[in-house]
Amino acid sequence: MKLGGGGVALVPTAPEQARNRDTHFPYRADSYFQYLTGFTEPEAVLVIVVGRANAAPQSILFCREKNLEREIWDGFRHGPDGARELFGFDAAHAIGELEGLEGAQTHRSWWVAKDAVESARRDGDRMTLVLKGGAEAPVSRPNIRPLRE
Repeated sequence: MKLGGGGVALVPTAPEQARNRDTHFPYRADSYFQYLTGFTEPEAVLVIVVGRANAAPQSILFCREKNLEREIWDGFRHGPDGARELFGFDAAHAIGELEGLEGAQTHRSWWVAKDAVESARRDGDRMTLVLKGGAEAPVSRPNIRPLRE
């Protein structure tokens, strides 16, 4: 990412799987997520921000809040503060803070926030979104129409 001028990577963990109406299978974190973070709780997203030139990369975790009542039923939760201290993230926030963030998936591995788009460029049948800061996000053909709406 640094060679490409910086960027942001979002790495979500695996979702919980329901066994039936009120029980779940034992949780197993996504292997890539667990390798990168060491964090094994569900409902978490790792955000890796790599800036340009000499800017230090940042790792930001979004996870479930500490909730003693839910811990009785679901098991221990580190919460954002505990996760930041124990796992060494640069910052940690409640997963609820991601809700309501407007954006769209533009390609298989690209999700772009609406506020980050500076302009759109077409080259024949290809479309690219130019983001603030100069990065470019590809847009796959099936995603062109939904992005226009």
